[in-house]
Amino acid sequence: ECMMHCVPGSITSNTVTMPHGLVMHEESVPFVCPSTHAGVLNVTCLDGFMAIEGFCGINCAAGNMSTNAELLQFGSIRHAELRNLTCPLPWFGIVTIRCYDGFVRVDGGFCEKACNGNSYEQNGANVTILAMRSSTTQNVTCRSIFPSLTYSMHVVVSCFNAALEVSGVCYPNCNPGDLTDNGAAVFYPAIDLGGRATVFCSPSSQFGSVTLE
Repeated sequence: ECMMHCVPGSITSNTVTMPHGLVMHEESVPFVCPSTHAGVLNVTCLDGFMAIEGFCGINCAAGNMSTNAELLQFGSIRHAELRNLTCPLPWFGIVTIRCYDGFVRVDGGFCEKACNGNSYEQNGANVTILAMRSSTTQNVTCRSIFPSLTYSMHVVVSCFNAALEVSGVCYPNCNPGDLTDNGAAVFYPAIDLGGRATVFCSPSSQFGSVTLE
């Protein structure tokens, strides 16, 4: 069977036209896209027809893009190329962008804003939160405002994109004291929040014991 060679002419990929000479049947010729585009075409002559694999993608011009209300600048990017952009302070994070055929798109990441420090009072305790980065947590001790109160717990503070979220509540421990149980006096020591203590009924252990929590 007689097969036809490809006569001199041109090929077109994504508006890019490139000339070619005589190409023999089943011969493959690589074409490098011009500087305005990126890519390599693999062209094969098949019975007089130029079969093209690949395409010329348009490179992206320099510009800017918005992520989470922050404007990021970037330089020119070749088609299919990835570029990491570092978020400027007071933001944190890295945004990965990709150029695809003249358009820039976000491939991953975004700019997160840190949380400012804060403090508040709760149930006789002061909670002081330090400034923290987004996507981090800190354990904050409940500090007594009054000498008569003690605390043995903490709250967990999370930051995500400038928003604080507090888990837990400051409750004071139980101070030493006394109570009456079935006519007997019971004197108990200081008990931490969530703890328990077993104490004897007065005046002696022969009167039994009670467990307090």
